[in-house]
Amino acid sequence: MLKITFVTPLRMRRQGQNVRPDNFSFADWFGNTLRRLSLLSEFHEDQPIQADFAGLMQAAKGVVLQYSDLRWVEQTRHSARQGTDMKLGGLVGDIHVMPSALEPFWPYLWLGQFTHIGRATTMGLGRYLIEAASLPSHPALR
Repeated sequence: MLKITFVTPLRMRRQGQNVRPDNFSFADWFGNTLRRLSLLSEFHEDQPIQADFAGLMQAAKGVVLQYSDLRWVEQTRHSARQGTDMKLGGLVGDIHVMPSALEPFWPYLWLGQFTHIGRATTMGLGRYLIEAASLPSHPALR
């Protein structure tokens, strides 16, 4: 089992609405990751990522979360330009996914840890970490 921890608030939108804990999907997260990496590659390498975007997104819709403990948190940031405090809410917490389900997405998800994803990445939002999740203790394994 792999554990993905959203360390700083992850801000994503779907159809003009914020993605919240109750409607989070792997496809939303992966789509944002793939889009960010593709834009960075095109801008900095002058060459877009060569991948089957439609096929990857279709496969991402089939990934089932084994566990989800996400919550919405608000952070406040002062905008000197606007002269006011701004709320920058997003998702933090953990999801667990079977490693075999992530095989086609692995290179993109791994790189995304270092670039952050979603909105307000320039302010440090959208940071996540991937790690092995501890499996429940089973008497036969002791």
